[in-house]
Amino acid sequence: MTLDQTADLLAAARKRILELEQRVRWLEAQLETFAPKQWELKFPSVRFTDKVRVTYSDGKSETFKHLYNRIDELELVDWNDVVDCYEV
Repeated sequence: MTLDQTADLLAAARKRILELEQRVRWLEAQLETFAPKQWELKFPSVRFTDKVRVTYSDGKSETFKHLYNRIDELELVDWNDVVDCYEV
């Protein structure tokens, strides 16, 4: 095998590795889309589709509304500190 052939094989292998890394990132994003969220696992009987009240361990509570439009606020909650959650 010549030096040029070796370099070509190495370049092809590097290209394939980059393609596989992109595929892995895409698959991880798909998994996140379908995997249950932390709050769904902790409170499986609550439907997080409209409005919920979250109670923290220090007694404070917070209401999240319009969850059918966006859930980004729920992603900011420290769910390890939540002691209760219910639909309102």
